[in-house]
Amino acid sequence: VIHLRDRVQAGVGSAVPELADVPQSRAEADRILDAMAHDLDNQIATIDDVRSRVVLSELITVLGGNERFRDPRIDALVEHDAEHSGSLVRSLLVYLECFGDVRAASSRLHVHPNTLRYRVRRAAEVSGVDLGDPAERLSAHLQLLLRRRGERGRRPDPSGTT
Repeated sequence: VIHLRDRVQAGVGSAVPELADVPQSRAEADRILDAMAHDLDNQIATIDDVRSRVVLSELITVLGGNERFRDPRIDALVEHDAEHSGSLVRSLLVYLECFGDVRAASSRLHVHPNTLRYRVRRAAEVSGVDLGDPAERLSAHLQLLLRRRGERGRRPDPSGTT
């Protein structure tokens, strides 16, 4: 008897009416697996199970494939953190992932809520991103996820778990 110690995950592509459509279903299964990459709780998923993660991953892929979409304000924030051994980037990302819920974000970061408020305010000052503007928040969130993908060398975990 052989025992596998590695967890196995399966992405199930949609059923297709014709044999010629099988490559589409296979590509969908690959996207599903990419979306499941950090979700160790799910062993099997369909597009309906992870659609939002697949869409987010595809958006980040488009962003990453075109330098014109890169926001220099986020680059400035990353550089600031590197120069000051800071944690503004991570704090802002977690804050955005928690939909601005300071208590939830500070709990995830294991910092006091006031510390997180200061970091988010400082991140906005350093970067110039207007966190009061929904489009800027979304853009910053996508840019930060793109950065995280680059750091990890693979797809980000859109659910926000690390």
